[in-house]
Amino acid sequence: MERGTTLLRIYHVRRDPWWFSNSGSGRFDLTAKTGAPADVGTCYFGREPAGCFVEVFRRTLISPEEVEARRIATLTLPSEVNLADCTATRCRVFGITGEIHSGLDYGLTQEWATAFFKAGFNGIQYLLRHNPAQRSAGIALFGPAGSPTGYPAPITEPIGRELLRVVARRFGVRVVPAF
Repeated sequence: MERGTTLLRIYHVRRDPWWFSNSGSGRFDLTAKTGAPADVGTCYFGREPAGCFVEVFRRTLISPEEVEARRIATLTLPSEVNLADCTATRCRVFGITGEIHSGLDYGLTQEWATAFFKAGFNGIQYLLRHNPAQRSAGIALFGPAGSPTGYPAPITEPIGRELLRVVARRFGVRVVPAF
């Protein structure tokens, strides 16, 4: 993926948009358990806002407070990255199946992430699990764990009404007050 490529991320306001997790809570987190170095992590991105939204908000009814606690960031890759493209048909030769995109065994997908990292990849391109049509791509980038410095400042903004209309129309997701 070329330097200057624009990616999107919906993130919690308590974190930096360039947050690289190694907690084990994400599908492709690099973790010490899988043999990854302790000082690296994974940051998750999407190519389109609705895909980012359904990956973050995994239910169909979302409270306004949950939406308000997040922002959408437009980020630019500071350098070229070499991705393991798990969306390519040819990756089947390595034993990769559709399970890598939607399986619940994060231990297995984290082992794949560590293997890709050790093989010299900078991240993974995959299909977003919470888009049932499997037509939205996600990017999991590897980098220094936590909130590293030196990355370009993103453009951030609140999640807007237009995006809420799009996810309601495409995915049936609704923002409703808690009762």
